[in-house]
Amino acid sequence: MRKVNKLIALSIAASALSMTAIPALAASEGQALFAQHCQMCHGADGKGAVPGTPNFTKPGGVLSQKDSVLMLRVLDGYKSAGSPMAMPPMKGQVSAKQVHQILLYLHKAFGG
Repeated sequence: MRKVNKLIALSIAASALSMTAIPALAASEGQALFAQHCQMCHGADGKGAVPGTPNFTKPGGVLSQKDSVLMLRVLDGYKSAGSPMAMPPMKGQVSAKQVHQILLYLHKAFGG
């Protein structure tokens, strides 16, 4: 019985660790991917380095949308109404897993 309780405690501890460590690692990888693929247009500060790019720091802005919507826009490209330019599709340059990592970083760094 004591051995079973110890195994249960270890399992709970491992689950808790993975729930915090894995997203943190993915966000760290997302930061590197953002710097490589996105920062040129979106800026290191997330406020947009090129006219027409969204400000990720704006409350209720782009990052308040569902990640599933954002993922499709990153992979397929998107042009916002009134924007002078479209975001090019990133499919073929980044995978869905990498977009997920980028989104984890964006939420961690800029909110939303």
